[in-house]
Amino acid sequence: MILSEIVEAITTSRVHLDTKETDREAVLRYRVNGVAINCAEVFSRLQMIHARDNYSISIAHEGTDQNTVLSEKGMDALLEFNERLQLWSETDDGVVGVLTLRITKAAIKKSVTIYSLDYFSIYLKEGAVGEVLRKINSISNAAYIIECQEISETYRTGLFVFKPLSLETSVPVTNPEVASKARRIEQRDKVCSIYGGARDLYLPNDFKFDRVFCHKLIQDVFQKLELLYSLISLSDISKFEVDGTLSIVMKGYSNVKLEIKTLADIDVSSATDFFEIFEWAYTDGNIVDKIGISRNIISIHVVDDNLFRLKAGCIESITSNYIIYLKDNLKQYVEVKNKLSDQIQKTSEKAAEVVKSINTYLRASIFSVYSFVFTVFLVRTIGKSDVGPIFSNATYSIFILFVLVSILILIYALSETNAEIRRFKNMYSSFRGRYTDLITKEDLNRIFSNDKDFDRDLKYIRKSRKKVVCLWVMSLLVIFVIITFVKIKSY
Repeated sequence: MILSEIVEAITTSRVHLDTKETDREAVLRYRVNGVAINCAEVFSRLQMIHARDNYSISIAHEGTDQNTVLSEKGMDALLEFNERLQLWSETDDGVVGVLTLRITKAAIKKSVTIYSLDYFSIYLKEGAVGEVLRKINSISNAAYIIECQEISETYRTGLFVFKPLSLETSVPVTNPEVASKARRIEQRDKVCSIYGGARDLYLPNDFKFDRVFCHKLIQDVFQKLELLYSLISLSDISKFEVDGTLSIVMKGYSNVKLEIKTLADIDVSSATDFFEIFEWAYTDGNIVDKIGISRNIISIHVVDDNLFRLKAGCIESITSNYIIYLKDNLKQYVEVKNKLSDQIQKTSEKAAEVVKSINTYLRASIFSVYSFVFTVFLVRTIGKSDVGPIFSNATYSIFILFVLVSILILIYALSETNAEIRRFKNMYSSFRGRYTDLITKEDLNRIFSNDKDFDRDLKYIRKSRKKVVCLWVMSLLVIFVIITFVKIKSY
């Protein structure tokens, strides 16, 4: 650890007491007996502490309540610290006590420094599962770039970027969170129930390195968190208890339960299998169907009721079952689609019937008027007397009555047509809505051609109705004008 080199430059007689490192600070404690500070060497080693972090060195002198403290940066402060220690060295007891080196970390530009991966990994995995995730949440809220002098390459997860402390690059490090994360969390919320606050905001990808991490302990912690969220994303119920324990229930052909207190309880022997199942389930297709099949197959592949361990070939069994499921659904889909096609054809026939109905009204009405006029002329032609007008007042009144009846029939026909159009719309809407639970909205739109056929039929009915009305009105008007003209001229 690079921080221990600073202590080595201050004293040659020391006993290590403890070292702790979190995302907020690093603390080293030593029992020392005498100091021999090389200010130039100590100052050089202090430069290994990142400029964004602050440090302090304090020595609690044994047998007293006095401390000698270095809390400012710079050579002048270090020289003054050395002078005060020299005064203590000249006493009978010398410099004997506990030396504490404390690094207070700052997260600037979403970056934070880790000085020892060993001690940082110990900090991460300590405590219950809920406590570990609170630590992860604290770090991710402050930074996504973790800089460390102990690594020589850059490693990525969906949540963090681990990079060398001295790595200089012209390309800025961007947030590693992928755009599909929000969509996947939304999918997960449809099929999984998670209780326990902000801990449901993570996915397995957030903890999966792009390649094996160079530090085994960190790799182990992240792999266990990856497995944890693979299980959470595939199970029915996940609950974080008050004490930080995680309870998981997966309901398949049989119910499988799991209780995880600490990361030490997690067996990663099937971690890769669970991640592959997660990726398969959350990529394309119907998430509900895929998760349902996954739970069923996982439940019969569990070894000795231990959800952490799966028999070989689980992912292959899941994909095979899904293919069979799709084939069964394909037959049902084809049947439903053919039924829909038949109904769509019947809908078009219904539109033709509506038009035919109004045409029938037109023919019957106009025919009655023409028949009356023709009968009058026929009677007049074969009659023995040709004296008097062709249309008497009585005959003309009856003609007017026929015209009025024809107009009433026209109004009634229009009313019936409007009612049929409303029924046509309601029938189509009801028929279309029956299959929303069997076929997706997008597929229904495709089968119904985005309602183009329905809109065309509706347009056809309205256009035909307009033509019939125009023809009806023009026919009556022409007959009325001619008969009225003939009546006037016959006097």
